Formats: sequence, C-alpha cells, structure tokens
Amino acid sequence: MFNKNKEIKKACKEELLDEAQKVYNVNNKELENLLNTYIDNIEDNRKILNLKCDEVIEECSK
Repeated sequence: MFNKNKEIKKACKEELLDEAQKVYNVNNKELENLLNTYIDNIEDNRKILNLKCDEVIEECSK
C-alpha cells in the first residue's frame, strides 16, 4: 500500500509539473510577443521622429 501511495504521489507530481510547464510556456510566449510588439513600437516611433526631424530641418533650411 505504501508503494502504491508513493507511485500515486509521484504521478500527481509529474502531472502537476507538466501542467506548470505548459502554463510557463504559454506565459513565456505571451511575454515574448509583448516584448516584440514593444520593440516594434519603439522602432516605429523612431522612424516617425526621424521623419519629423527631417521635415523640421528642411523647413529651417528654407
């Protein structure tokens, strides 16, 4: 009986670890997507600022 309980506990622990790994993978992927979006937004903002600066420089040069 003792070994049976030990096996059950081990199986439960492994299943919980598997579930935790799945949640971690999903959260990790979501975080990765969020960071990529953030980086893309920074790049877009940089491009917009560069265009605006070019416009201002062009106007000032007239």
